[in-house]
Amino acid sequence: MTTWPNQIIISLFSVATETVLMNANEEFVKDRTVLNNSRIRSEIMEKLADYMYSYTPYPTGLQIGEVAEALVRKHPCLTELGSRNGWLGWMYSLKYKMGNYRSKLRSLGFPEVVCNSLKNKHPDDRSAAKNIKKARKGEVVFLPHYPAGDSKEQQELDRNQLITESKKRESTVVKDLMCRTFAHRRHEVVTLQMSISDIKDRWPALFDVSQVSAEFQRITPLNLEPKFMAMLDFYTPKLLSLFQTKKGAAGERHRAQMCVLLKSGIPIQQTVRLSSDVSSIIWEKMPVPCSRTLRMLLMDLPVFKRSWQKRS
Repeated sequence: MTTWPNQIIISLFSVATETVLMNANEEFVKDRTVLNNSRIRSEIMEKLADYMYSYTPYPTGLQIGEVAEALVRKHPCLTELGSRNGWLGWMYSLKYKMGNYRSKLRSLGFPEVVCNSLKNKHPDDRSAAKNIKKARKGEVVFLPHYPAGDSKEQQELDRNQLITESKKRESTVVKDLMCRTFAHRRHEVVTLQMSISDIKDRWPALFDVSQVSAEFQRITPLNLEPKFMAMLDFYTPKLLSLFQTKKGAAGERHRAQMCVLLKSGIPIQQTVRLSSDVSSIIWEKMPVPCSRTLRMLLMDLPVFKRSWQKRS
């Protein structure tokens, strides 16, 4: 799966269909005659459902509307003359088509739609539109198939081996086992909606610092630590503005601490560094008073306060 495109591009249909559409578009320009061909319509619906599924199995109404609008813009002969915008009927038809398309793929065992079947839902959530599990923004690999030649039973054996290896001080196979069991792990996390404690019991290696970053990159195309550091630099000026606007004793204390940092001559964005453990803050390349000052500033933010308390 990839992120939804900014611009919808309607790809080519079969040669016969494209020829019919080309001739019908010319007729529409002449006398606004619309095309009414059930076979052509069926092929278009199937093609567009496949197109939307390549991005998400559960497109929103807005996204379906974008596809319908792009279709009519490219092929005006498909305009619905009785519709207020010319494509509203196409949008509703595509919405129902996506439901049928998901049902077909569910019968073929596609995991990203099988996980939302009624029999796989919690008894309290057994409603077609309730608690739909789908990829969030940025998730490219949501619920992958098991690797070819592999099975759930084999990956469960690999998981047990992974638990044994993760207890060793320096194991060389943990990284490989984590990659091999990725599909099994995602099925458990997404489908079973396990608690953090259950995940920690079954996948202890996932809570290793290096594997946190590795798992993030398996799910998204991003490297966690550089992305985190870039966003930290981006939000630092806003955090400092927040500190400066505080009133009362806390505000006075923050302004005094900011003066110490500014006098040090070190760019404030460079005063915070993260180690390989993204939850721990390392204060480096700073005079001790500056390190202590910045720490006191950030301790007012709950996320930094919790992180520092864990280290202490």
